[in-house]
Amino acid sequence: MNEPMPDTGGAGADIHGTVEPERTPAAVGNTLVRSTRAAAAVVLCAFAALAVAYNMSVPPFEGADESTHYFYAKHVYCTGTLPVQQADAEQRGLWEQEGSQPPLYYALVHGLVGLEWLEPDLDTFREQRTPCAYSDESLTYNHQNSMGRPAVVGNENRFIDSAVHQAQGYAAAVHFIRFTSTFLGLLTLLALWSIFTSAFAARRWLAVAALALVALNPQFIHLSSTVSNDNAMNALAAVSLALLLRVIDVDGNAGRTRLARRRDAAALALAVGLAPLAKITGLVLAAFVVATLLWKAWRLRDAGALDDADADAARADARHLVATAAAVVLACLVLAGWWYVRNIRLYGSLTGLNIMLPPELRRDLNVARFFRGLPAELYGLWLSSWGIFGWFTVLLPTWVYRLIDAAALAAMAGGILSWRRRRDLRPVTPSPALGEGSARTTRWGLGAAANLNFLLVWWLLAFAALLRWMLIAKGAHGRLLFPAIAAPAVLLVLGWRALAPAKRVGDAALAAIVAVVMAALSVGALVGAIRPAYAMPRSIPPDGLPSDAVPIGVVFDGMFELAAMRAPSRAVEGTDIDVTLYWRIGENATAHDGSDRARDGYVALRWDQEVAAAEPPWAMNTVSSPPDLSYPGRGNAPFATLDRAADLVIEDVRTIRVPALATPPDWDGYRPSTLARLVVDIYDMHAQESWPSAPAVDGGPDAAFVDVALDASEPRPRRGERLAEAPGGPSARFGDAIALDVRAFDRAGAGAPQRPALPLKLGAPAPAVSGTLELAWRALAAPGEDLQMFLHVRRADGSPPVTLDGPPSRNARYPTSHWRMGDRIPSRITWMWPTPIRTGDRLTVLVGLYRLAPGTPRLPAVDARGKRYPDDAVNVAEITVR
Repeated sequence: MNEPMPDTGGAGADIHGTVEPERTPAAVGNTLVRSTRAAAAVVLCAFAALAVAYNMSVPPFEGADESTHYFYAKHVYCTGTLPVQQADAEQRGLWEQEGSQPPLYYALVHGLVGLEWLEPDLDTFREQRTPCAYSDESLTYNHQNSMGRPAVVGNENRFIDSAVHQAQGYAAAVHFIRFTSTFLGLLTLLALWSIFTSAFAARRWLAVAALALVALNPQFIHLSSTVSNDNAMNALAAVSLALLLRVIDVDGNAGRTRLARRRDAAALALAVGLAPLAKITGLVLAAFVVATLLWKAWRLRDAGALDDADADAARADARHLVATAAAVVLACLVLAGWWYVRNIRLYGSLTGLNIMLPPELRRDLNVARFFRGLPAELYGLWLSSWGIFGWFTVLLPTWVYRLIDAAALAAMAGGILSWRRRRDLRPVTPSPALGEGSARTTRWGLGAAANLNFLLVWWLLAFAALLRWMLIAKGAHGRLLFPAIAAPAVLLVLGWRALAPAKRVGDAALAAIVAVVMAALSVGALVGAIRPAYAMPRSIPPDGLPSDAVPIGVVFDGMFELAAMRAPSRAVEGTDIDVTLYWRIGENATAHDGSDRARDGYVALRWDQEVAAAEPPWAMNTVSSPPDLSYPGRGNAPFATLDRAADLVIEDVRTIRVPALATPPDWDGYRPSTLARLVVDIYDMHAQESWPSAPAVDGGPDAAFVDVALDASEPRPRRGERLAEAPGGPSARFGDAIALDVRAFDRAGAGAPQRPALPLKLGAPAPAVSGTLELAWRALAAPGEDLQMFLHVRRADGSPPVTLDGPPSRNARYPTSHWRMGDRIPSRITWMWPTPIRTGDRLTVLVGLYRLAPGTPRLPAVDARGKRYPDDAVNVAEITVR
């Protein structure tokens, strides 16, 4: 019987498709090992390079909880003791809730805190100082930070980067501690490589694919380039799992010396014993490892009893596994037990969770509400396993998440096929190059499928622990499942392998595709999402202003001039638009009392919409949206940090949400457009007042704004909605651009509108009577100019008429110069009737349009048959008073 050759990643053929019969299985195995090791090394190098790039691109403390981890390490550095948590969150240090974390990571990195005396650029030295010799460690917060609202664009930064760099000198220490996290990330990946090669047996190119999937995951790279104790837990979990699979692999250990096996057992005990000192999750890992060792020992003793010839060897292996389990328990007690005893003495709790979370971070335990919101939280957990950065503030584009979802669903479908076929985890024979450990056919060997089962059990335990955490705390993140990341990586690769045609896409090609796609995702996340989120605003020369920028020329507090604004001329409600502000900064950007007031000045953007008021007639009310507050540069750069060069203009790009239209739909369900005013102000948060503004030149404006036409997201009625019947009345056309329809005419407050030209009875004293006219203007073309409407109410006796003049759009501010072809603009007009009014009086209501030019020429008005109205005034109603 011929032995099958190990899979070389294709179909046993060279690049020309011909088989090389002279190559022995050992030669093929050696080539496979060398090739996959080289590929794995390339992946690891790519991870290291990207981690350094992420490190340098993300400002200090902009990783999730990074500042709190750092100040825990700083407390250890400065005092040589661990933080003692207070029940009152206000009395805790800058480590906040992280002071309840086990101390391993902080003990590992605390010495690097002493590098605070380095300059942020790492090239020169500032005056040497001891980091603990000063007590002012306050951080400059961005109080408008979008933490908890990741969909908000801008204000992604929790801290003001320049202030952290310049005032406190944390940058050097933070960056070097991040390098330590990257080293732990590399250790994690090396251990995962061992796990993947074990899980995939001789199909080592699939192990390369799984390694690339983890190593080039932008979320894993981001975590590995921040100050976080999760990196220590990830490394210890991966090392422990790799050693566990090696210790329980009886077949692979058959040819190894007793010393080598004991060395592996000791290393496993050390790794697992340290894990509870990295995070509380380490307790779950320790329980899983001990249970796995004892279960395997029980299986070996039971199998050995069936065959007397191998019973002694099986019992010896079982005793070794039991001894290893005992060593793991002893290591946990010796290495980590003191920490949990300390928790019991200080807080009356083994884990200290009872005092870890302040009230604002705790979840109100409502089981029904929790399970209703669980699907959304789990989806957020899934997305944050791939790419949600910062303090849960920086997102990838939505289409990227959709592609990730599609790839995962495809892998799920392939996984179902793979599970049914058991093709990719089938037994293989030993390979001289891969070693005896590649065998999966001996009596007590667990096999590649069993390795995957162990990884899945560990992932389920980690997920259960995370669900328990989610019951008491808000804001679960995908990184909390990274200690068990091996199982999903293997499953995804198996799923894709099952779907891809093996004859066209070999294992090596699949690994290359995964690596290239993941590398592109990580580079794209860095360039397209992370760096823009923390970028400082750029400076341009004054003559570099774009041609569509609107000159403003308003100076705030005598120091900061808004030279121009750039915004779209139209926008749709509920969407996001980019607005660019162009600032000139005065040389003395400080308050009159010498304090740095500029740091407290938020740029406030608000939308003002003018809508018709109930009284008096033709009056308008202003409806303002809540202001959107942010420092310049998407929140990164207070005014005091901006370039004060007189010959430069600061380009400040903001992304803001367009508000809903303030006007309700008309009688047919149509939602007309309106012209809103986008107003710029500077708000002093401490003084709770806006800064004074003045024109930059005499005669200029003293308020900064631009006009933006707002359109409804659904301007027309919903499908199937019944339109109100037109009550009749004249129809007219003004020039070639505007048409007019009369919808209704009524006394104010008389209930349902009545048809025009009908006698109306007076039910109130004559002087208090008013009329209401409802018109619908239609733009046949864009008028391109501002027109005014006149309304005359005349008596038949020729006495002076009641005259009203104003813009045609009465429900909201929407000048005709902004009308577009197809626009429909309702207008509800209310006026007082001429007095004294008597029974039998006959009134005529006339409407027309005219230009705002000398002589006020009227637009020609014609009826539906093309006949021109006298004086270009449309007769919209004849009224007889009874």
